[in-house]
Order: sequence, then structure tokens, then C-alpha cells
Amino acid sequence: MGVFGGVAYGAIVFAVGFAAGALRLFLLAPRVGAVAAVAIEAPFMLVVAWFVSSWASQRFRVPATHGARITMGLVGFVLLQGLELTLAVLAFQRTALNYIDGLLQLPALIGVVAQVIIAVFPVLQRTRSQMR
Repeated sequence: MGVFGGVAYGAIVFAVGFAAGALRLFLLAPRVGAVAAVAIEAPFMLVVAWFVSSWASQRFRVPATHGARITMGLVGFVLLQGLELTLAVLAFQRTALNYIDGLLQLPALIGVVAQVIIAVFPVLQRTRSQMR
């Protein structure tokens, strides 16, 4: 259950992030710079991911156990990273090493931190629902 929820979670967050990234890259970054553009995009993506995580958890009936929720978050994160790497290599003709090296630049680092937070959302939502 957590695997299917994680696949849906990662795929939807990637799709929304792809659209938001295009807007960031072509409309926002030229006006405010790369770092500011990512800093503006990240909270939007966090909000989207929160709701997608909740939807995927319910839709795929991911059990409210730590194991299932950790699995969902990890599968979503790995899928998201894999899709981004694939896009960088196929669409932007970057090498895998070049892509990984680019993750150490501040704009990409902000994105990676946001994605790590996104990976934790299924567990946070489990904990939150138990507190009610």
C-alpha cells in the first residue's frame, strides 16, 4: 500500500513541480534571480505536496503505521529524484555526474531540502491524525 501511495505521491509532485519549475525558470528567475525564485517556489511546492500526500494516503489506503508511511515517503522521494535525474539527462543533455554536482549549488540545495521535507510528510500526517 505504501509503495503505490508513494508512486502516486512522487509522480504528482513531480508533475506539479515540472510546471512550477518552468514558470520559475522562464518567468520568475530572470526577474529576481535563481535563489530567490527557488525560495519563492519551495513553499508553494510544500503546500501542494502536503495535500497530495494526504490524498495519496487516503486513495491508496496507506496504513497509519510508521513503516507504511516511511515507505510511502521514501518511494515518493526516490521516484522524484529519479525523474528529475532522467529529465536532466534526456531533456537538458546533462550527465548524471553533472546533475549531482549541480545539487551542491544553493538553488538546487534549497530544492533538495524541500524534497526531503516532502518525503517526511506522510509520517507527519500519520502522527497528526493520531493526535486528534
